[in-house]
Amino acid sequence: NKMKRVVNAALLGVDRVIILMDADGQPHDQKINEIRRYLDVRNLEQIDIVLLDYEIEEWICYSQEISIISDKPSKILRRTHNYRKNRLPQFAEKLGCQKLTNCPSFRRLTKCHKPAVVPYPYIKKSLQYGRYTRHNRFT
Repeated sequence: NKMKRVVNAALLGVDRVIILMDADGQPHDQKINEIRRYLDVRNLEQIDIVLLDYEIEEWICYSQEISIISDKPSKILRRTHNYRKNRLPQFAEKLGCQKLTNCPSFRRLTKCHKPAVVPYPYIKKSLQYGRYTRHNRFT
């Protein structure tokens, strides 16, 4: 499975991996257990799983002080800001990190210990090819 390949490849190059996933409104304990079973990796102690209550767009809503009580954040942004998924990087550049400290999922991310970030090109390559060389490059 794709997530298992990405996590195992990332663990070759770093001490710790943070998985940031949408919970889509599901109970967090249930979703975390589901993810752990799905990963089936040996080094679970090297993995932090941070769940977004709904989806990553909730950070945009918190940052811009948009209420997300009535619907999924992406749907609210679509109605109010003509949002589309392919525009996520443009919205992310405008995040107000100070305002995000009020967001529960962002606070969970900041509490992860010894975080290491796998650069996006590595993740993208691993999704395409699923192989990691010992020189910390995907081939």
